[in-house]
Amino acid sequence: MNVFKKDPASFRDSDGFIFEYEGAFYRAITENYLVTYEKLIASGLYKKLVEEELLVPHEEEKIIPLSIPQHPLIIRPFQVKQITYPYEWSYEQYRDAALCTLRIQELALSHGFSLKDATPFNIQFAHGKPKLIDTLSFFSGDQRLWCAYKQFCESFLAPLALMAFIDHDMVRIGQVYHDGIPLALASTMLPYRTWLRLSLCIHLHLHARSQRSNQDTVRKIHIGSHAVNQARLIFNLRQAVQSLPKSKTFLNWKNYYSDDCVHPLYLKNKIEIIEKAITEIKPRTVVDIGSNTGIISKIASAHSEMVIALDRDPSSIEALYLSTKKEKITNLIPLVMNILNPSPSLGWMSSERRSFLERIDPDVIMMLGISHHLIGQANITFPMLVDLCSKTKKYVFFEFIPDTDSQFKKLFRSRVNQFDWYTQKELLKAFTNLFTVKNVWKVEPTDRMIYLFEKKDAS
Repeated sequence: MNVFKKDPASFRDSDGFIFEYEGAFYRAITENYLVTYEKLIASGLYKKLVEEELLVPHEEEKIIPLSIPQHPLIIRPFQVKQITYPYEWSYEQYRDAALCTLRIQELALSHGFSLKDATPFNIQFAHGKPKLIDTLSFFSGDQRLWCAYKQFCESFLAPLALMAFIDHDMVRIGQVYHDGIPLALASTMLPYRTWLRLSLCIHLHLHARSQRSNQDTVRKIHIGSHAVNQARLIFNLRQAVQSLPKSKTFLNWKNYYSDDCVHPLYLKNKIEIIEKAITEIKPRTVVDIGSNTGIISKIASAHSEMVIALDRDPSSIEALYLSTKKEKITNLIPLVMNILNPSPSLGWMSSERRSFLERIDPDVIMMLGISHHLIGQANITFPMLVDLCSKTKKYVFFEFIPDTDSQFKKLFRSRVNQFDWYTQKELLKAFTNLFTVKNVWKVEPTDRMIYLFEKKDAS
């Protein structure tokens, strides 16, 4: 029996839907959209977008034995290895996704098309770059104002402005308003000085006022022919995005590996240990929890297919993202993520946006220099860490930092007597229920230990 599973996030599009079949993802296209799809291909827009690495490519599927009523065409898009959501991105990732969307709309206009939506959920990072993953996001026809303009302002410009002028953590509001932050709310939250920035004044503040009074302020400002009108709008939105200052954050751990935090030889030896072990394992996917600026994540990326680097410090993830762009590392995705509070399941029936832990399927989990922070912040125990590490298919790299370590003492200086159970013996007791010890190293010149655990049921 040929059974396919419809993606629960795909119900919003009336022109088609995503489904999973035998481990791969496909898109079924309706009869009504078929003419537009054929125009998209014939116009050269699809080719241009793929050439500029703005849209994931696809193949028309003619082999799989499926017949879906009223969906005469099935395409197999490029398989994105890791789905991420905008409230997990760093500021620069979010900004690049916004600029990607504007460039797509610019090219679409030049080919007689337009984006019918401007949601960041349609953008994914593939091969190190933001790309549109929804081939059905286009429609042909002329209109005076971009129909997705409001959505762009709510879903891209407003979050970016809040991150830039208040704090990066404002991006988490997207978990509540995943269809876009209401402009009236964003306008109220932004400091008064943003009214003095023409682009923000027009596209956020006056836009919000026009919604309250049911007027179209932007349509009054952007006048002229349809094509000129839209081209000017896209130009102004690009200026608005590019002119935003760097995001603010109350955290800043990006200098963690400086000499005043750890001995310089410690990092050198740690890198040597991980690189040798990863080279032998050759994993497909690695999740690095507490990656900091990604020094170890980059080592892992050189010997694996995909690395997802997580850290709750936006400045560290920002530095990692910018360095991957500069160094052209295409198989590493940095995410701002507090593993104590990972992204939950959201949306319709709590299945439209899957939780982070549902979206990962790693061969290796790395927890290097992070466990004592989790214990100190939330009283996480070793058995609880084992529960998290059970998400791996094969291996766990776990760094044990003894209570004699200077960083441990600094973290627990007023609570040291509360953690009598924090010993290597208790660590091994917890982990060896599910894992075996494959290797263990002392990271000279410290007393820190790195364990390589192998899952007992790993195949």
